[in-house]
This record gives sequence, C-alpha cells and structure tokens, in this order.
Amino acid sequence: SVGTGGKGKSDLEGVARSPDVQVVGLCNIDPSEAHLGWAAKKYSDAKTYADWRRLIDDEKSFDALIVSTPDHMH
Repeated sequence: SVGTGGKGKSDLEGVARSPDVQVVGLCNIDPSEAHLGWAAKKYSDAKTYADWRRLIDDEKSFDALIVSTPDHMH
C-alpha cells in the first residue's frame, strides 16, 4: 500500500478486511503516527518504506498494489 494516511488509511483498511489479503508492504514518506506509524503497528508483519520504488524493488511477489493520493494530487 502506497499512501497510508487519510484516504490511504481507509483504502488500506477496506482491502485488508478480506481474509484473502496479506499486507506485505507499506509506504509513506511521512513516518508519523497519523501516516505510516499506525499502519506499521497494525500490520506489523509488513515491511515499511519511505520510497515506493524500494517497495516495488523489494517485494517481488505481490498480486496488487494500492496507491492512494490526496485530493490535491488528482
């Protein structure tokens, strides 16, 4: 999941509700509790990243990627 604050939080939690989903990587440039911090705690088995390119490089085996952006980026 790229983007874990605000809309990213709701996107990630919505997808992760499925019993078929395993969260393996989390990415957000902001490590604070409101952004990457809460997700790293909740999905403690997932690796964390500040750069989405490292997530793509490291996590070779995943089926889907959630990319959440703030409204001003649309």
